[in-house]
Amino acid sequence: MGVQSGTVTAIETCSPAKLNLFLHVTGRRPDGYHSL
Repeated sequence: MGVQSGTVTAIETCSPAKLNLFLHVTGRRPDGYHSL
């Protein structure tokens, strides 16, 4: 990834994260946490 002269219109980078596609959030509890 380098920088060139001119206007930068987009930046692409890697950001490792854990994404749980099977997590089912069922609501929010009175204490602010989510029910799973």
